[in-house]
Amino acid sequence: KKEHVFIHERPRKINGICISPKKVACQNLSAIFCFQSETKFKMTVCQLIEGTRYPACRYHYSPTEGFVLVTCDDLRPDSFLGYVK
Repeated sequence: KKEHVFIHERPRKINGICISPKKVACQNLSAIFCFQSETKFKMTVCQLIEGTRYPACRYHYSPTEGFVLVTCDDLRPDSFLGYVK
């Protein structure tokens, strides 16, 4: 993968995104709504810088904070769609 995002938060708080009042239209998913976290989460973003097959891959990692965007199914996140700084 070209990018991996690790969210440093308890599962309960991540699941809570699905009851967030911040419901927005998902980019590239016309009929689906995304839920955006109400607070910024701490994350580590790993960007692929070299290699195409495990284990010969190298990543640049950087700590960041951002609002998490997910789609939900039965009040639980089912897809991580990204984050907004």
